[in-house]
Amino acid sequence: MQIGLLDALAKRDLAHLTRYLDVKDPTSKASLRKARTFSEVLDSQGTMLPRIDLSLRPEGNLDDGLPPDEETIGSYEQDGEIIPVLARRVTHDDETPLWLISADTLAQLPDLPEAPASEMATADLEEDHSLMLFGAPLKSWALLAGLGLTLFSVIVLVFRALCSRIGLRRGDIERHPVSDIIFAIVPPGALMLVYGAMSQLAVPLGAGLVERTAIARYSGIFVWAAATWLGWRLIGVMGDLAAWRFRRAGRVQWIGASNFLMRTLRLAMVMLGAAALLATFGIDVTAGLAALGVGGLALALGSKTAVADLVGSIVILADKPVRIGDKCKVGGRIGDVVDIGMRSTRIRTMERSILSIPNSALADKEIENLTLRDHFHVEQMFGISFDANARTIKKVLDTARAVLEADPDYVPSTCPVRFRGFGEDCFRFQIRANLQCLSHDDGYLRQERLLLELLKQLEAAGITIALPARRLELAPGPVSGPSDSWESPGAHMGTNPD
Repeated sequence: MQIGLLDALAKRDLAHLTRYLDVKDPTSKASLRKARTFSEVLDSQGTMLPRIDLSLRPEGNLDDGLPPDEETIGSYEQDGEIIPVLARRVTHDDETPLWLISADTLAQLPDLPEAPASEMATADLEEDHSLMLFGAPLKSWALLAGLGLTLFSVIVLVFRALCSRIGLRRGDIERHPVSDIIFAIVPPGALMLVYGAMSQLAVPLGAGLVERTAIARYSGIFVWAAATWLGWRLIGVMGDLAAWRFRRAGRVQWIGASNFLMRTLRLAMVMLGAAALLATFGIDVTAGLAALGVGGLALALGSKTAVADLVGSIVILADKPVRIGDKCKVGGRIGDVVDIGMRSTRIRTMERSILSIPNSALADKEIENLTLRDHFHVEQMFGISFDANARTIKKVLDTARAVLEADPDYVPSTCPVRFRGFGEDCFRFQIRANLQCLSHDDGYLRQERLLLELLKQLEAAGITIALPARRLELAPGPVSGPSDSWESPGAHMGTNPD
């Protein structure tokens, strides 16, 4: 009803406007006079409720305190008093119920001077030939896009100039933790302020009802978009601040859960903004949300991989096999976890490339967390030549055990050095020990120091590490075979066989 009513008001067509009034004879002169008075009063002093505030149900809003067949769709000011514009659901001649401007509202309209007879005969006012775009006059769009965006740009430029003047920079969390919050608030806040004021300034600027309604409607869209933008930016800043504080407190294990929560909040913010935008255009959002309950199963079945990845991310964050910053080994690849997202986990490999693994696959893989090792495990094999005697073998064992026990990082254990017996080319020895370390990479450095000290002590004792070798012995004596009767092809060259 409201769309048709505004269309009739925009065209200033009184005959068409009377179809939306609760009058006995829409073609009578009295009905045309009521339509003219209604149009002029609303155009000068009235407002229409935005679509988002109107009920989309056929029976209207039953919780507004009005009779079930009445609905408030706007208001106008008369003698300092706000008079509501009421619509009433009316049924004529057993037809479909229609919402019309109620007779009580028409009865409260002030008396205006009689219109000329020629004007009443044509049954229309001076028609507005303004070019319309998306239901709004083009000059309203010029006001919204031109003036609004210009004011927004000026505010943002002035803000950035002031920040540059005082040395406030975005991303400077270490020095100014609130700087990112300020930078996140100002641009969308300025957009909200500009377009919130636009609808209030429409009357002083001389805009008519249709223009004011269009400005209020599309300004509301800009305000909702700016609010969504503001929420998106603030959630991002909250995530960055949380990650910074977790790193500072040494609780990097919480960064993954924090990032997941921020992404979920951002998704909810976008859905809320989209719902508000659809409601502004008169689309029933509640029906769409109800349809999600029916279509949710089909969506889940059609996007099994995406749903499995989402569930996998929840499992990883809850079970915590790895955390952001951990070094891990997955499928034979070693790297550092840089992010745990809603769909995949990204790992920086030893080759400095990014390995993305879907969370559903990662949750089912064997994950070796190298960061959570309490000690660094050393397992090395070496050998000495078969020329060594039992005394030399005993000396090797004593030397290796002494080197381990002298190492400050060695964790005492039973029999860390073992004589494993006879190999293919040497006597074999095995070192199995644990070293204290700060990290996985630090463990390699400490293992390196231990092995260098072992080599140094073995060299001092005159013991040489055996090199891989094979010994091949050939038996003496004649070799029998076809070669015994072999005769050079040139033995009879130049002779005649006959």
